[in-house]
Amino acid sequence: MLWGLAAGGEAGARGVLTLLRDELEDAMALAGRPSLAALGPELLARGPAAAAPNESYEDPDLRKGP
Repeated sequence: MLWGLAAGGEAGARGVLTLLRDELEDAMALAGRPSLAALGPELLARGPAAAAPNESYEDPDLRKGP
């Protein structure tokens, strides 16, 4: 937002907001969600960074030799 404001004044700031809105609409369409109200926690994926200390996301089959 600040970059748009600094680079193009009010028009630049509006452009940044338009871009963010368009990207959100595209992401929602790809997720099959027609509105913000349709978004929920089921769309979130738990990845390695969010893993509990005792959990492992390593695939045991990858450690096997040929």
